[in-house]
Amino acid sequence: MVIKMKIAVIGGGASGLFLSSYLMRKYKNINITIFDKNKSLGRKLLATGNGKCNFSNFKALPSDYNNEEFINKLFNKCSKEELINYFSSLGLMFYFDEEGRMYPISNSSQTILNLFLLDLKGANVKLETTVNNIYQKNNKVYVNDLEFDYAVMSSGSNASIDIKKCDSTYNYFKNLNLKFVKLRPSLVGFKSFDKDINILKGYRSKGVVSLIRNNKIIFNEFGEIIFKEDGISGIVIMNASHYYEDGDELRINLLPNIDLNELFYKIENRKKENTNPNYYLEPIFHNQIISYLVKKNILDTKDIIGLLSNFNPLIRSTYDIKDSQVLKGGIDVSEIDDDFRLKKYNLIFATGEVLDINGLCGGYNLMFAFMSALVCAKKIGEIYENKNNKL
Repeated sequence: MVIKMKIAVIGGGASGLFLSSYLMRKYKNINITIFDKNKSLGRKLLATGNGKCNFSNFKALPSDYNNEEFINKLFNKCSKEELINYFSSLGLMFYFDEEGRMYPISNSSQTILNLFLLDLKGANVKLETTVNNIYQKNNKVYVNDLEFDYAVMSSGSNASIDIKKCDSTYNYFKNLNLKFVKLRPSLVGFKSFDKDINILKGYRSKGVVSLIRNNKIIFNEFGEIIFKEDGISGIVIMNASHYYEDGDELRINLLPNIDLNELFYKIENRKKENTNPNYYLEPIFHNQIISYLVKKNILDTKDIIGLLSNFNPLIRSTYDIKDSQVLKGGIDVSEIDDDFRLKKYNLIFATGEVLDINGLCGGYNLMFAFMSALVCAKKIGEIYENKNNKL
């Protein structure tokens, strides 16, 4: 006789799909039911890495996440190499870029999604289904009043979703009375008080971005900056938002690789020929930068260099949740053990972005979703094997 086990997985995103695929691949007598409110599984997964699926980052460090201590323990329990080897065992071929980001050689998120879906043909998938409740009673767990042996909350977050157009991702477990960290946008751009920043809309530049708190630099990184109609974005800006708190100041060096003495000399020489800024700035700066300087009446050479080497976009706030890639906040990590099991409820686990874990751009968050799922799935597998070994 073999004991069967019924698992409810709430959320058919990256973490839920990985966990379900792992368990169904390894254990024939573990039955999986996936609850997902969307019309298809893996909707957000398909959008990751601009559709290329940046599924991990080999250079990731615990310091690249909030709750660094928790991530350090996770990395000791499940190494990046173990995760990579698991994907390799599925037959996936992938490559690394210079930043440690990992992509399937197909450069398609569909490749990763298909890997999971092929393993889920025997799963009970409930699409367009909102989970209204979860509770534990008499050594069983109930999801929408259906009975299971264990449940995994992998419902992700409302990042990138217009909050007005979706049901709350978090209401179903309110009855569990878990400590919950307030949600805020992360990996997101900043709105600006500068009304003239719209002149720079669409302009892209490489620069050094610094985030300053109490006169101390808490973040400093080189990368691409993208100006918007009412603010500023780009990967380096989104990484700054990972650390941002109200009151912080953003400073950008838009002239990081330019000899400022030579720049001063070039501008001054052109000024001697013609004092029209469109003339003496034309050989050096993009026309949008020139238009911005003219509108601000910043035409003195020292002032031009000072502004562009220490540009302050005057942060008003981050953009909204619907504009963010991930969210800060979620179930506090003090509520789970090292295997992602809830300390208060021994039959319920939580993985992925439903937890208060968020990292930088570049595969960090998807890697956490997969690593947390792998650790959780291994624990469920261990429980299943122990029960059968006792027969």
